[in-house]
Parts: sequence; C-alpha cells; structure tokens
Amino acid sequence: MRLDPKRVQDLRAVVLLAIRLVALWLIAWGVFQVTARIAFGVLGANNKVQNAWGVWTDIGAEHGIFRGIAALAVGVPLAILSRGLSRWIVRPPETTCPRCAHEGPGGAEGICTECGLEGFTAR
Repeated sequence: MRLDPKRVQDLRAVVLLAIRLVALWLIAWGVFQVTARIAFGVLGANNKVQNAWGVWTDIGAEHGIFRGIAALAVGVPLAILSRGLSRWIVRPPETTCPRCAHEGPGGAEGICTECGLEGFTAR
C-alpha cells in the first residue's frame, strides 16, 4: 500500500482523534473518581465532615481516588502529546535511499544512482 501525502494526513487525523478520545475519557473518568471520593469524604455520613481518605462507601470504592489520580496522570500527558504521537505512529514514506540517504530519483532499473542499491525507487 503506497501512502501519498493526502493519505498520510487522513490516517494521522484518524489516529489523532482516537488518541484524543482515549485521553478525554481518561481525564473525565479521573475527574469523576477524584471528585466523587472527595465529595463522599467531605459530606460523609450523618452530615459530619469526614476525612476524604477514611470514608467507606462500598466495596472497593476507597480506592477510587487512586484510580482517578492514575487516570489523570495518564490522560493529561496523552492529551498534551497526542499530536506528536500521531506523527510518530503514522510515518510518511521514506523518500531517500536507505543506504546512503541520496535524495535524487532512483535509476530506471530501480538502482540508486549514488550507491548502487538495488530496489530503490524515490517516491
């Protein structure tokens, strides 16, 4: 499959959208987990202000703040680095000879005119 510049940009756009959707989901879920945990801790039981770390709401719910912080720790950098990641994942096709990095067109027989590598055709 030959990738022309338009196809590379279209593929990068799809990858960028997927990365940003995952980042958005992680950030939203992390904010929900942290906020819910703090709200349960502050509101507590019997209208008393409770410690956000010590209130038991349900089985496994005491770990929500840690899961939320972990999701935020992954989601925020993922959102920030998404454009660079999409460029790293979808690389444009090489236009130079892999052996000598000659940028000129390959010969008529598919041989690099600089170093003689066979099978080289510049795109």
